[in-house]
Amino acid sequence: MRPLQAILTDAKSIAAQYEDVTGRPLGLTDEIGECEAAARLGLSLAPAHEPYCDALDLHSSRLLIRSRRVTPERRERNQRVPAVRRRIGWDAVLLVLLDERYDAIEIWRAERLAVLDALDPAASRRPRRALNVSQFKSIGRLVWSDAGRWTHPPPLRDYRFGERRRT
Repeated sequence: MRPLQAILTDAKSIAAQYEDVTGRPLGLTDEIGECEAAARLGLSLAPAHEPYCDALDLHSSRLLIRSRRVTPERRERNQRVPAVRRRIGWDAVLLVLLDERYDAIEIWRAERLAVLDALDPAASRRPRRALNVSQFKSIGRLVWSDAGRWTHPPPLRDYRFGERRRT
């Protein structure tokens, strides 16, 4: 069996070639983003179709992973973050930004309360309950960049009270 990284490299190449030929994306952005986040941040991916959880981090935080390709011709503020449902079951959202060749360039993390506050329809004029990339960045923090280093460690869970400690 081939290693996952080799398969992922082939998938990226095929997706980029497909878009070059057809002008349409192949639709692998989410899967590639999940694999990139897992590899870069040491996450454990959840089984396929696990409701409200795509991965677990080292502190057992349940993460939703959303991916978006950003290209020079499309500005970040006009690109929407894929939908985030308000249902219980996740602790934070990771936004994986991919370049035009599907390579990860940044990973941002926003905690549950910040995302829910930003999606609150009473506090905003977003009827679709969606954020764009620049709004997500304003409520989150950069946890990985193509420089390959952590910029901020994830918050630690205080198991005595079931809440997060501030770091």
